[in-house]
Amino acid sequence: MIDLTQDSPPQKKRRTEATPSGALVHTLARTHNVQEHTIGAVRRLLVDEQRTVPFVARYRAQETQHLPPDALRAILDALHGAAALEAKRQKVLEAMRAANASPEALSAARRAGTLRALDDAYAPFKGSAKCSKAAKAREDFPASDRIVASLLARGEEPRHLHPKQKECVLLVLADAVAKDPRARAATQRRFVRGTVAAKKGKEPNAEYRFYEGWSRPLRRVAGHAWLALERASKAKALSLSIDPGGDDREAVRDLAQCLNLRHSKFAAPALKDAWTRLLKPRGRREAKRDGLLRAKDEAIACFASNVKKLLEQAPPLIDDGSVLAVDPGFRHGHKCCIVSGRDGSLLTHFTVDAPGAEDDMKQASKRLDGMIGDHTITCVAIGDGTNTRGAQRLVASTPKLSKVPRAVVRECGASVYSASDSAAKEFGENVPLSARGAASLARRLLDPLGAFPREYVKLDPKTLGVGSYQHDLDAKQLRRALDGAVEDAVSGVGVDANGASSALLERVAGLNATLAKALVADRPFSSRNDLKRVKGLGPKTFDNVAGFLRVSNSREVLDATRIHPDDYGEAWRLLRKAGVSSDDVQRASVKGGGLGSDTIEKLRRLPPSSLVELLCDPCLAGDARYVLAPPPILERGAPLTLKDCNVGRVFAGTVRNVAPFGAFVDIGVGVDGLLHSSQFGPSDRIEIGARVDVAVVEVDEPRRRVGLRLARKRGRDP
Repeated sequence: MIDLTQDSPPQKKRRTEATPSGALVHTLARTHNVQEHTIGAVRRLLVDEQRTVPFVARYRAQETQHLPPDALRAILDALHGAAALEAKRQKVLEAMRAANASPEALSAARRAGTLRALDDAYAPFKGSAKCSKAAKAREDFPASDRIVASLLARGEEPRHLHPKQKECVLLVLADAVAKDPRARAATQRRFVRGTVAAKKGKEPNAEYRFYEGWSRPLRRVAGHAWLALERASKAKALSLSIDPGGDDREAVRDLAQCLNLRHSKFAAPALKDAWTRLLKPRGRREAKRDGLLRAKDEAIACFASNVKKLLEQAPPLIDDGSVLAVDPGFRHGHKCCIVSGRDGSLLTHFTVDAPGAEDDMKQASKRLDGMIGDHTITCVAIGDGTNTRGAQRLVASTPKLSKVPRAVVRECGASVYSASDSAAKEFGENVPLSARGAASLARRLLDPLGAFPREYVKLDPKTLGVGSYQHDLDAKQLRRALDGAVEDAVSGVGVDANGASSALLERVAGLNATLAKALVADRPFSSRNDLKRVKGLGPKTFDNVAGFLRVSNSREVLDATRIHPDDYGEAWRLLRKAGVSSDDVQRASVKGGGLGSDTIEKLRRLPPSSLVELLCDPCLAGDARYVLAPPPILERGAPLTLKDCNVGRVFAGTVRNVAPFGAFVDIGVGVDGLLHSSQFGPSDRIEIGARVDVAVVEVDEPRRRVGLRLARKRGRDP
């Protein structure tokens, strides 16, 4: 028999040759609300012309009906999936022909639009497992297959069988029923109307108490609920049951109906056996698998969206000076360092004992005050790990820092980076790991986007702390989502070709590590056109990356904007028509953002086009992060505690994480409150970094949980 176990996608060359079916094109067009020819354009641009997703999203928007990057990737994945399906279909058809399959069966395999449908079409021609009851029955009574075939094809019931022979035939018949595509389709329809229920397991856990006695129709189970139920089930905290719609007798009657065995008394026991022993358990497995697959896709999309928003956050608006970074601890104290607020270079580092009693706090505060010395500290970055609140109290009680703004920074990955070769090369072997880790906290505050590629490249995406249930998700899929989110964030903000690190340049769609290092070695560039001299950067790569690499000191002011070099001529024609001078564009590139409102109003009067939209973009020139998101809220004074969190009190908070079931908001009390998804809608734009006014609706001190509602939505402007 031909091996059908290799389901991996075909190689890239095979993918470029595959043409999507009309049904797939129709489905994709309907899913993404575009015309069918748009799917063809996406395939041509991304597959045939090897354009990058960011390039297509920005510079070929008219051809793709302005599809966003995530939709473009979804279509590309579907096209690759279609190529994998087609490759497997050819193997299946070859195997079915070898098994003398009927024309109807071959036609069903050709029509199959999913891997599951293809497996169902091929199921009758697969051999049974050697240890199965059907396989044993075939050994004991070889004529069973012939008798079953006659019964299913012509309704001929067997006669004069010994009890043992009858038992063998019924087992083979049950196996044939369970593999019949019609029976499988009937089972799937029944489970669409099914339910999932949970009850207390062998090892109850208070974390899952909400789900004890919980029940929902399968079609209404939320993604996060599936992930919670699966995690609890594996921990034996809950016992799950998935049941189809209707009772077993009704299901058996349906099988008899669809297989034309309504009047066969002989087949009745086999139909019942096929349902209870084979089809119903299979239906349960498929229902659970489908629910978890949908839930994981939703969680991965949420993860990618969160990472993108995290990287697009604007650096804080702080005065010139130095930044104090504190990596909190207990036994080994708080690891501190001072870095330059201008370029993030390490100025000094030291350790302060973590205070316990009030007298210890005074001593620690005095030491911290002394170690700061003559440095002008304009901001404090405190890691969000162990003993964060203790570090905040220490900073607030230190005279030189009591009125200095501070921010809590994500620690994830700092220790991994501090032990890396790149950190040792950058800081020197004489700088201890703890100081390198603290310095990375300061850099993350000063430039989240610049720090990420350098420090997170070896980080397990599951430890990023954004989204939900990351530890239950596939590591490869998470890494792909992370790479896509970083690619979109870097492309959305843009990169300074003369100032960006090679790690950041490597994240520009179309570049790789070798080209990024070559770009750094060839600097400085006086124009975008100079990028063409970099070894290995050919015409196609230049086309893909030029619009995302800014050159601010160029005589061509459009080199500092999102306008692609291919469009400069047309762009200047439109700008002159609207009365825009090069000085106007230069001012926009210096401050970052878009052209003036009067200018945009004039441009809007021109015939609409993608280029006009790009010229009117509020992120047209320079570093546009302050347009994309507000800078973080910096705290001052003594930190609050959970005891300050009274029901009804309103806090100005910052969204730290978004999950399908709600958002976690930092309100400055040491624990993030949950703003449930029922409390806000799409128009509220609840995303990482967003500022929100929230009111406390519930406080559970023993479990350290705070429930919130939206008081009023703040604007995104700083």
